[in-house]
Amino acid sequence: MDDPSLLTCGACTKIQVSVVIPASTRREGLLHTLSVIHACTPAPDDVCVHVDGADPGILESIERFWPEVRIFSSPERLGPGGARHLLINAALHEIVVSFDDDSFPADPSFFSRVEWVFRFHPEATMLAAATSPAKGTPPSDCPIRVAEFEGCGCVYRKSAYQKLPGYVPRRVAYGMEELDLSLQLYQHGGIILYDSKLPVIHLSASPDRHSCQERAEMVVNAGLLPFLRYPCWLTPLMFWHVATRMRWEISHGTLAAALLGMLLLPCRLFALRRFRQPASASAVLGWHRLRKLERRRST
Repeated sequence: MDDPSLLTCGACTKIQVSVVIPASTRREGLLHTLSVIHACTPAPDDVCVHVDGADPGILESIERFWPEVRIFSSPERLGPGGARHLLINAALHEIVVSFDDDSFPADPSFFSRVEWVFRFHPEATMLAAATSPAKGTPPSDCPIRVAEFEGCGCVYRKSAYQKLPGYVPRRVAYGMEELDLSLQLYQHGGIILYDSKLPVIHLSASPDRHSCQERAEMVVNAGLLPFLRYPCWLTPLMFWHVATRMRWEISHGTLAAALLGMLLLPCRLFALRRFRQPASASAVLGWHRLRKLERRRST
């Protein structure tokens, strides 16, 4: 059998799974995530962690408590997207489950469900887990197609990911990285399935934790997505996206973040211009139609 992620044993075939976790400074959260993952039945076959900034305390803790975990690190900050890009490419198996260092499966049979979905839905390019708080999509016994996902709980087909431009290394990527990859997948004919029976607990799900600088970078991210992925004649929409995000920040009492984000936007776009690979106009518009359909379905 050509796929190295499949092991044949008698009449049954087991799908092997890798887990990838980008980590930064949350040592206790990461150790708890690793303990929950290893307690699942079955447990994953391969676990990889990337420590952004190469924090020696976190590196030592992983080596001490979970020596079987493969560790990657970088002195420079890659951000969650850059770390995921590295980890997905380093994963040993075709099916790659992604968590954050503060998210973990809510059900010990999580990986059994992942295997079941990929076995009975071979059309799936990616799975979106039911994160906490819930995604807003009505519960369903069967996975349903969606336009986007959340990186704190999702599952990739490695071979499909490697055909895409992939994640952009950006330290503060909130509001951009998942949308960017979702659009890339749509452009390449990928299908994201949301499964309400893949529950994931995310401990830092509140937006109130963000600093002024992080909120400013989120204003930048509102313009970065259309700059990187929209064709030239649609890039003016960048200003509408940025204005919408600025209005949101102002309405929530963070005028300073809105203004700072606007000031940072030109230099951030210039620095990341090498990552620009526009999708077709039909893909951009089709993806937005799917997002609108998804929002209507959840109301």
